[in-house]
Amino acid sequence: MRMQGLYDSGQDRILLRLWDVTGGEDTALWLTRRQWTEIAAACKRVGASTEPRSKSDRPRKSMTPAGGSTGGPGSAKSTGGPGGAKSTAVSARLVSGVRFRRLPSGLRIEIATEAPTPLALNLTGDNLAFFADLVERLAAKAKWDLPAALARLDNPVAPKKRMLH
Repeated sequence: MRMQGLYDSGQDRILLRLWDVTGGEDTALWLTRRQWTEIAAACKRVGASTEPRSKSDRPRKSMTPAGGSTGGPGSAKSTGGPGGAKSTAVSARLVSGVRFRRLPSGLRIEIATEAPTPLALNLTGDNLAFFADLVERLAAKAKWDLPAALARLDNPVAPKKRMLH
């Protein structure tokens, strides 16, 4: 499976394009900032529980000619800009919910849209590390403060109890 992430500043959403997902079908999904943060948090939790790896073990971005892609399984290309996502915005689906399931060696992300069955991404090993890197890069490109959002998710603040007089 190949994937590409684009940030659209007008929508303040990320367009995630996936190729060869199910039966050779191509898919495009609009993800909000909140959904993207939930995905980042899940990748961080699963990444923290797996064995630590050095930076030299992580998959590297490969350089491809303009318009080209690596085409290998788990490869991704991340580009951005406000104009890049507008051409495919018509065919993209809105995401209504995201669920996570832990796999023995990774993470399963189930993305619900108007389709009858959710789209499932099984990320393990290098694919999980690459996807987590893609999540961080796109959040930075969108100028979303991902570390602060993840810190707020880790330390929720309970509302103060008020006394009614």
